[in-house]
Amino acid sequence: MRVISRSMAIFILGIIGFFVFLSPSNTWAASKEYYISNINIEAKVDDKGNMNVEETYRYNFTGKFNGIKRNVKTKGSDGVEDVKVSIVNNNKDEFINESNSENNNTFQLNKSSSETEVKIFSQSQDEEKVFKIRYTLKNVVTSYSDLSELKWVFFENEDDVKIDNITVFLTLPNEITKEVTYSGEGPKRGELRNIDNKYIRLTLNDMENNDVIGASVLFPSTWINTSKVVDKTYDEYSKEAKKQKTITTVVIASGISIAILLITIPLYLSSKRRKKAIDKYREDYVFFNGNLYEDIPSDLTPALVSILVNGRIDINDFLATILYLSNKGIIKFEGNYSEDDYEDVSISIDENHSSAYLLDSEKYLIGWLKGYMKNGKVKLSKLQEVSRSESFREEYSSWENVVDIDAENLNFYTNILGKQILTNEYEDERLKWRAFERYFTNLNDVDDLKDLNIWSRILPYAIALDIFEDVQDFIKGDSNYYDSYNPMYNYGFMYFYASSYHDNFNHNFSSSDSSSSTSNFSGGSGGGGFGGGGGSSAF
Repeated sequence: MRVISRSMAIFILGIIGFFVFLSPSNTWAASKEYYISNINIEAKVDDKGNMNVEETYRYNFTGKFNGIKRNVKTKGSDGVEDVKVSIVNNNKDEFINESNSENNNTFQLNKSSSETEVKIFSQSQDEEKVFKIRYTLKNVVTSYSDLSELKWVFFENEDDVKIDNITVFLTLPNEITKEVTYSGEGPKRGELRNIDNKYIRLTLNDMENNDVIGASVLFPSTWINTSKVVDKTYDEYSKEAKKQKTITTVVIASGISIAILLITIPLYLSSKRRKKAIDKYREDYVFFNGNLYEDIPSDLTPALVSILVNGRIDINDFLATILYLSNKGIIKFEGNYSEDDYEDVSISIDENHSSAYLLDSEKYLIGWLKGYMKNGKVKLSKLQEVSRSESFREEYSSWENVVDIDAENLNFYTNILGKQILTNEYEDERLKWRAFERYFTNLNDVDDLKDLNIWSRILPYAIALDIFEDVQDFIKGDSNYYDSYNPMYNYGFMYFYASSYHDNFNHNFSSSDSSSSTSNFSGGSGGGGFGGGGGSSAF
């Protein structure tokens, strides 16, 4: 009887949810939207089995909002202590006080047996705002007779918020040794890495509804002294847990098929409704419909073109942007291009350049390169060498985020019923770049590339779009492309830069992944004994 009652309850709740889902009140209001561009979570486990957490949220508001909330689920711990909240202005923390007044720039704690809600009152309108939340979770580690275990979900997108990037830095009581095993919990596209045996880094881009980011870590029981002690080995406890899970699965199996049906129908109708809304948004715009486009559609940076065409950037865009900034006269190549030892070529920055019209991603890359320079220069060989380092990957990851922010600031996207798509203007430009790409992959007339100004302009995009090989043979035998003083018109140097140097650079950059113990997440959703969870949203 108990099983039947549970199934009926699921069915009734599902029907109610179905009609609520179809309600007009579920429609997004275009005048009031928000998303989180970045979340950083630093979690440090101490020798008592507690976890000290610092979370940074970068919210972007369109319209008026009263603040944000963070639900910290406390299952698997003994609760939350020492909550502190600050708002970051000009990279400085401005701490606010706990209060039940709901006044502006205060926060409120609402505790229950299963979670602690941190409700931050901070009026915001058409702006980006950064919030920091610090707290301590008590007794998050379980100690067995042979091992200690942390199974924790650091964040769960339970409110279906658009979240571009989330990164978790997990530090254990001691440095990571071979005695430590770990895995990431969440979508398989998420990545988990051991960084120099000092901490475990988890990253996930484009969090979807109910996505989680978490970790399961086993380490020596001698590292901590906790009150959560199980008088069994880890294997003994795991076998008992699996047996109990099997019994539970049999009991609830009859309700699963009904639940799947109730979920599938609303999702199908939602997808159909969204597609209709997108078609409506697109229908009156006149899009480019040609097969080929014979000139550069715009002066977008190569990285932003990759965002348009591929939805992401890669290391090609780093090398392409160096050439792009060289075209602008900001980066200079120095060396003897009449010889074949091109790795001795150096790059420098014109310190008199104006940054007034540069995008943040361009400024970031210039500053990044300066960090490798001595006496104002860095050799290409040195740049290739450092590309395998962890610090380079960290800089690349930050640059990647800045490129994404540039795309948002340029209004690449709009939101249709909760789905982010390119605006009509940038969808039109994407179609042009695709046609431009096709033009060069189908090129059969060398005269089309005789104009040196055209070649210097397209070369960065040829590298970014990975079509250099399609065009390089057309200039190989042309004497115009053997200038000993200008690298952009020197075939030998350009072939070196876009081929062998590019390949070796890619190899070094990729090999740094394996040396840092990279792995993907499990594909799980935080069940099976995980503690923690909870998300964040605005109100």
